[in-house]
Amino acid sequence: MPSARGQSMPIPHQCLLWTIAAGLVLSASPASGLASPIVRRMSKSLRHCNITLNGEGGRPFTHRFAKDEILLPVEAKWISQYITMMERGFAGIFQKVTDGCLTDHKDKVVLDIGANRGIYGVWAASKGCRAVLFEPQPTCHTSIRTGICLNAPYKHAPVLVTHPVLPNPEDSISIPSDTDCSGSFSLATDDGSVENSTKPAAPSGSVHTVSGVDVLSMLGNTQVAFMKIDVE
Repeated sequence: MPSARGQSMPIPHQCLLWTIAAGLVLSASPASGLASPIVRRMSKSLRHCNITLNGEGGRPFTHRFAKDEILLPVEAKWISQYITMMERGFAGIFQKVTDGCLTDHKDKVVLDIGANRGIYGVWAASKGCRAVLFEPQPTCHTSIRTGICLNAPYKHAPVLVTHPVLPNPEDSISIPSDTDCSGSFSLATDDGSVENSTKPAAPSGSVHTVSGVDVLSMLGNTQVAFMKIDVE
């Protein structure tokens, strides 16, 4: 910095650090014109997606994979970390396929069967894909809808189907209503017990029964670009 006599004087390290820190804060501030698209989107989403900043409704976070990034509700953080660490190979293939949604696969659809928190389906839709998410667990639906809201607008808004994909669409399954959307659940039998469960049998009245969905009839002549299946 110049002195009163026009001579150059060294900048104290503390001042330099504070200058850098202030620049970083400015660049990340939604109020500044330098805010990234994801930061500006978060600022808008907090107002429009009914997000509170405490508990399970805390501030959304950014899920990143290579050059892609989406906003997710805080309760999806553990599955985001799992995908980043344990599904890198699959996620890499998914990324390459969805890169072509606006060109090679523009008239095709991406299916996320067993969507859980909806990361893959929302990720695909944020890149311009037609995405359909299948998730029968009621405890996952609010999180999925929040993720959809956080990343709007879309070229094609993602569709959440709350029915399971079953071999016979006329069948139904019963799911314990106290599942925590952890990525796995056990099917409740007709007598109220739970098959292959590490949890106690579901008490009477806490079972959610949901019918299947005929995927082929729903899609019609639409071709599938990518289908992710992660179900029990």
